[in-house]
This record gives sequence, C-alpha cells and structure tokens, in this order.
Amino acid sequence: MLTAYTKIDLTARLEQAPLINEPYLADRFLCPYFPPSIANAFAGEIPRHSLRRELIATRIVNEMVDLMGSVFVFNLGRDHGIDAEEALRAWLITADVLELPRRAAELKTNASELGAEAELGAFLGLERAARRACTWAIAHANPAEPLGATVGRFEPALRKLANEFESTLAGGERERFERTYRDLRAAVHHEQLAHELARLAFADHLLNVLSLAFARGSEPAQVARAYFGLSQRIEFAAIEGAIDAISSDDRWERRAARDLAAELAWARVQLCRLVLDGEVDGTGVPGKLGAPLRERRAAEVERLMGDLRALTSIGLPPLQVIVRALSRLASGT
Repeated sequence: MLTAYTKIDLTARLEQAPLINEPYLADRFLCPYFPPSIANAFAGEIPRHSLRRELIATRIVNEMVDLMGSVFVFNLGRDHGIDAEEALRAWLITADVLELPRRAAELKTNASELGAEAELGAFLGLERAARRACTWAIAHANPAEPLGATVGRFEPALRKLANEFESTLAGGERERFERTYRDLRAAVHHEQLAHELARLAFADHLLNVLSLAFARGSEPAQVARAYFGLSQRIEFAAIEGAIDAISSDDRWERRAARDLAAELAWARVQLCRLVLDGEVDGTGVPGKLGAPLRERRAAEVERLMGDLRALTSIGLPPLQVIVRALSRLASGT
C-alpha cells in the first residue's frame, strides 16, 4: 500500500514539474516504452506523444521506487531541504552516471546464481552507493545544465576512473576499500561482483575528483592521486566512518552530522586544490606548507587526530572540533 500510494503521489507531482520536459527523458524513458519497430518508424513523433508526460513520469517513478524504496524522496527532502522535483533530478543523474538500471538488471538476471541473501546484499550495496552519489548530485550538479549533458560528461569518465583509482588509495582508505571488498565478498559470494560494488562504494569520492578535474581542466587520474594521497597523513576514512556511525532519533543531531560530512568533503577538495597548485606537498599537509599559519593549522590537525584515535567512542563534539580544524587548514584562516 505504501509503495502504491508513493508512486501515485510522485507521478502526479512529476507530471506537473518542468523537469518532465527534459529531452533526455524522452530518449531514456519514452522511446523504450514502445516496441523497437514502432520506436524506429515514428522516432520523430514519439517525443510529441499526447501522453508523454504521464508515460515518462510513471516510468521514472517506478524505476526509482523499485530500486530505492518508498521513502527515498521523502528522506532526501528532509535531509537536504529540497522538493520532490530536485530529489528526482538528483536520482536521475545518479542512476545514469552510476549505471544503476543496468547493474540492477544484471543482478536480477543472475539471481539464481547468487541466492536470496547474496542478492539482497548486492542491492543494499547499490542503494548505499546511490544515496551517497545523490548527495553529491544535490550539492554539485549544475541545475541549469541539461540532464543529458551532465550524464554524458560524468558517466564515461566515472566508468574509466573506477577501473584505475585503486592504485591511488593510501592509508586508511586503502584499508577501507579492502574491508569493504571482504565484507561484500562474504555477502554476495561472487568475486567480480564484490569488486565492482567495492569500487562503487567510493562513487561519491570519484565524483568529487571528476568535478574538480573538469573545473581545472586536469586529468582525473592526476586529481585522484592528489585527492586520495591526502589520506597518508589525514585519516579521512576514520573521520567519515565516525560521522556515518552517528545514529540518533534527534533530527538536529542528524542534521549536524550531515553538515559535518559536507564540511569535511569541502575541506578535502580544497586541500586537494592546494596539492595540485603546489602549495602543500603531495601527502597533504605537514611538510613545507609555505605559510606559517598553515604550518600551525597542520600541526593542530595532527594533534587532534592523535586525540581522536585515543577515544573509545566518538560523538559529535570531537568530530566537530577536528572537522573545523581541517576547514581552517584548508582555507588558511
């Protein structure tokens, strides 16, 4: 019942939203609705079909709810202060950049080989990657850029970078990748699938790398080396893991944790810029930083990281302190 009413409500909203007029959606959802013979014979008329809005909206919502669940759009709206149209736009970008429909179809095709628990574990892995990537899309995807242009820019670049970024991982992030792979390998009992899902778990980081690479006109591989090289001295994996582990019924605490995650991501990208500009060394911070103030900030971060490692449990206050210290280091203030 919940799924049915969710689909009815979201479809009605999307039918009236400007997003439904994106030309990309006609190619992605409307043309495949018809048999290939009809789609080929009436390629010019299909985008003007009298029921195009209803058909496109229904197919988008069905795909999204079936993959992400009934409360996905509600949660995005609650967590990020956006409306349903913005949430659906973020989902569409995420779904196609990460090739989620193809991956989901392959999982269903191979379901008999995986078993019920393995299939569930794989779908949960897709869901986690999609949620993180949606956060990136909400924060960084240009709402004025056509959907097709955004997907066309990021999807092939992500596919290429996902196959080569592992060699750039360092410190705790290499350990996190290997741990994620082991957990998925135990869950899905399939080596190649576990490897693909482990790579996908880093999708939000890879998208940050690509955003920076496109903005600077740099090679993504070069940016990835600088971005992940920071983990040699700054334990981003430990900080992110501690933020993710915060679970509270208090909406203010949840909001504080989300804001910390966003601030940490910003600080990391800024530090990566400094590495690429040659203002700090390739391992991140200590070393010759050029400015005495930044030297002091770097020493403060290292001291706080030592204090954080000594804690038996990590709550919001220490995380707020260390993330703010990283922000000061990144901004040079």
